[in-house]
Parts: sequence; C-alpha cells; structure tokens
Amino acid sequence: MKAGDLVMWLFVGLFGFIVWTAFGPAGTPAAASSGASSASYKSAMASGLPVMLEFSATWCGPCQQVKPLVHELAGEVAGKAMVVPIDVDEHPDLAQKYGVRGIPCFVVVKNGKETARQVGGIPKSEMRRLLGL
Repeated sequence: MKAGDLVMWLFVGLFGFIVWTAFGPAGTPAAASSGASSASYKSAMASGLPVMLEFSATWCGPCQQVKPLVHELAGEVAGKAMVVPIDVDEHPDLAQKYGVRGIPCFVVVKNGKETARQVGGIPKSEMRRLLGL
C-alpha cells in the first residue's frame, strides 16, 4: 500500500467517524436526550408522591406533540406529583418493566403500585385525571 493510499483511508475513516458521531448509527441527526436518567426515575419513585411515567421516543410524532403538555403539567403539579419522561430507546428496561407496548404511554404509580395507564396522545386534562388531581 502506498503512503498516499494510507492517508486517503485514514481520512475516509476519520470522516466516517465524524459523520457517525454527528448523526448517530441510524443515519439521522442525533437528538438530545429527552428521557429521564435512572437517577431521576429512582428519586421520583422514592419521593412518596404520585408519579406519572411518560414513555416516549424522539422518533414518535404523537410523543413529540404531547411533550409540551407533559412539560407544562410537570410544572403545574410540582410538589403534589412528579412527571418523569422516559425515552424507550434509552431505557428499554423500564419500558419492559412496565409492559409498554405502544407510545406515548402514560403510567401512574402511587405507593409503588400502578394505578392508571393510558396509551396515545391525550390532553393535559386527562393527564391530570390519571394523576387524581
């Protein structure tokens, strides 16, 4: 192999790595994490407050439509309940634990037990109703 060929292959490899880093392995722009960390999930579950788990994904259109409502609700119920967004691609273990089969999926947990569940895009009033607020 000639030195020029080696330089070309190094350049191609570096360029490929940069593209992969910027766009992710699926070839789509890498989105910022929208799901909760394991630590925020654990602290919410230990809070003693009702918790609404919002299972979603960045590629899910209906999930992205309700995301602003979920964010508003989280601010409105602060101190009375907690809302935890969970990206199913980042936390498949939690999606499996709660038997999530479709998204968006809202699961309300009180005192460690599931008390309500709704699949699909729902209005904020329905989210409040699921929480019992």
